[in-house]
Amino acid sequence: MRYALIGHPLGHSLSPRLHQLLARASGREIEYTLIDIPPEALCARLPELLRTHAGLNVTIPHKQAVIPLLSRLDESAARYASVNTIHFTGGESVGYNTDCTGFSRSIAAFPEPHSALIVGAGGVGRTFAIELARRGCSVTLGVRTSSLARGNALAAEITERFGAAARVEEMGVLCREGGRFDLLANASPCGMFPHTNECPVSETLLSGCAAVFDSIYNPRRTRLLEMAERLGIPALGGMRMLAWQAAAAQEIWIGAHFPAETVERIAGELEAEL
Repeated sequence: MRYALIGHPLGHSLSPRLHQLLARASGREIEYTLIDIPPEALCARLPELLRTHAGLNVTIPHKQAVIPLLSRLDESAARYASVNTIHFTGGESVGYNTDCTGFSRSIAAFPEPHSALIVGAGGVGRTFAIELARRGCSVTLGVRTSSLARGNALAAEITERFGAAARVEEMGVLCREGGRFDLLANASPCGMFPHTNECPVSETLLSGCAAVFDSIYNPRRTRLLEMAERLGIPALGGMRMLAWQAAAAQEIWIGAHFPAETVERIAGELEAEL
């Protein structure tokens, strides 16, 4: 069975090793590769992949762009309007979102937040913001100036669909003025390898946050996590989110079921290798 991760640029990814470890834990073997597809080539390449693969994972920048190219969306993908897993079955391409599973499993380590700052309003940011809003959490979307329109549209959608408080702030303003949040979740690629010296927030902003989740898993300790540790703020990186969303994808693809201890063990092994 052939599977792959599509995105651009992909660079170094742990996904092939992660999926192979998960498959072996359930007594299976799968072939999993990386396929770098620029945005302008997505429409042309996806039909070919449908013929040659049983499923795909989807990452930046295709999580939303892929939606109109699919036969239909599972409820999970429709809820967040973001796809990170595709299953090719019965001649159909079906989009799912398993990022929500990984995110929910990860932040379960923290007290339930009543207010959250989400850094980024792309596919991952949408998933984080909508998942928290569904729980009744008020959401602030921190975005770059160039993304204010997209952030405002998402905030309006959240308020309309879930009745939750949602607002948008420019990251430069937030970093200067700070704020108080139960949870800060970085849904942007800021700080990801090889740009490991970057940090999405200032110390002024971070000092007002009770807990931190960084969706980045490489490096294991981002500048954001290091700063949180220095300030004594509970913080988690993205490895467990990566592992749980991958396990949920394999449940869809091959019907595998993974005990929590298996997923946590594999996540720990991969984290130790970074």
